[in-house]
Amino acid sequence: MHKSVLLLAIGLSIGGRAAFAACTPIPGADRIWSNKQVHWVFVGEVHGSNEAPAAFIDLMCDALAHGKAVTAAGTPDG
Repeated sequence: MHKSVLLLAIGLSIGGRAAFAACTPIPGADRIWSNKQVHWVFVGEVHGSNEAPAAFIDLMCDALAHGKAVTAAGTPDG
């Protein structure tokens, strides 16, 4: 994961509701957040794309907007 994505995740969690205005909702994500049995969502991506990091940021933002706790981690090479 790029450092900028991790920093944005931290900023979103600190920034509160003001950050949610910039979110692009992910179609169908509400089914994830409403499922009480889901505790973890793992997201993988292929390095070099612009779409995957952008979708990941929107997914984190959407989770925060639904009151979910978000923890983002990356690999040492990312």
